[in-house]
Amino acid sequence: MRAEPIIPSAFLNRIREQGVEPGLFEEILHSDSPVSVRLNRAKLPIDHPWLEMEYVPWDGQGRYLLERPAFSKDPFYHGGVYYPMEASSMLLAHVIGRFHLAPDARILDLCAAPGGKSLILKDHFSELLLVSNEIDLKRAQVLKENSIRWGTDKHIVINSDAMRLGGTGVQFDLVLVDAPCSGEGLFRKDPPSRAEWTPEKARGCAIRQRQILDDVPNLMKTGGILIYSTCTYNPEENIAQCDHLVEHFHMEPLRIPMDEAWGLEIIQGNSSVGYQCWPHKVRGEGFFIAAFRKMQGSDERDRPLIKPVKSNSDLPDWLYAEDHQVMRNERGYTRTAMDEWALAQEIRSAGLIMKSGLFLGTEKGGQFAPSYDLAMHPDSVHAPQQLEIELVDALKYLRGEALTHAAKRDHVLLQYRGVALGWGKMAGNRINNLYPKHLRLRN
Repeated sequence: MRAEPIIPSAFLNRIREQGVEPGLFEEILHSDSPVSVRLNRAKLPIDHPWLEMEYVPWDGQGRYLLERPAFSKDPFYHGGVYYPMEASSMLLAHVIGRFHLAPDARILDLCAAPGGKSLILKDHFSELLLVSNEIDLKRAQVLKENSIRWGTDKHIVINSDAMRLGGTGVQFDLVLVDAPCSGEGLFRKDPPSRAEWTPEKARGCAIRQRQILDDVPNLMKTGGILIYSTCTYNPEENIAQCDHLVEHFHMEPLRIPMDEAWGLEIIQGNSSVGYQCWPHKVRGEGFFIAAFRKMQGSDERDRPLIKPVKSNSDLPDWLYAEDHQVMRNERGYTRTAMDEWALAQEIRSAGLIMKSGLFLGTEKGGQFAPSYDLAMHPDSVHAPQQLEIELVDALKYLRGEALTHAAKRDHVLLQYRGVALGWGKMAGNRINNLYPKHLRLRN
């Protein structure tokens, strides 16, 4: 057994009141957590060994690994080939698979950082608009970086909150609230969190969640879908919040078919239903999820007819895309879909927009300088100058070191086993490193 903080007795007493036998539950909390990742279908090499690993049963892109690798030293991680993610939280993929949205639907991930569930939403609804919001600026930056690394399109990242977003009058067809919580479901994965838990902190989390949820109905269209989730076992933070939504906001609770073999517990509330993952029953950590449909409410006001101003850009042909426009501002060139640009204008007053459209790059000395965002995007496969490098050079590049190679053009896209890592710039036989400084590996 590992030397770990004890599991709080008040927590175990409450778990017992919930009908859970503490013995087996406590024993599993002292075991090693399963290691799991989600694979990026747009980037994964066809010969990657993880394709053959055991599937996470509720998400076809999820895989269990035999051991935890050094993710930070893996070029595939930095190239967006996969995202380390706890298996139970991937249950979102199964839940959203039950819903069909219109081609012009808009989706909101309200409490989105660090971004794993936003990536699930984009993978499933790739052609639809997604707004990923995070109230904390530092966490919003991480959210932005994860979305860029994954190569998402039609994906806006904003630093705001539910009240300010609601004040814009914009409404969404599907809203995910993965609420900040007491984190009881991570007691195995993160043992130090046990020492921080108190009943008072758990109650404080429930109050904060209620404040968030009370602002959510204004963000939803009538008939829209709400998905609520936490990584805790606390009924006050889970099923009690669901009952509140049904009883005060005309939400219809939705039953989601679940495979009995998965081991989830169906939690029946006074007026709602949810689904709980327990680590001694499911190969994953603690997680709760529920879904609702908004039955009544005010309709969204008419969307303003906003048209972007076209730039007189003269960029290489491979940077353009159908149904997108390239615009230029003081930062540089951005390629955006028309509906994405319009939605960004509608919510701009709510906070700081950190990502909207694909930032292509800047102009320096009369020449186009491609961005890191462009390197991470799937369209980078069309870059005219690409260079395959070995693992040793890939790690040197990620540390910010210059490489010694011969290439023909100024900017070269550096790849490891076909996966783009970023740009370099030729200077004789030397490739100067253009990998973003804040992302570089530290020895």
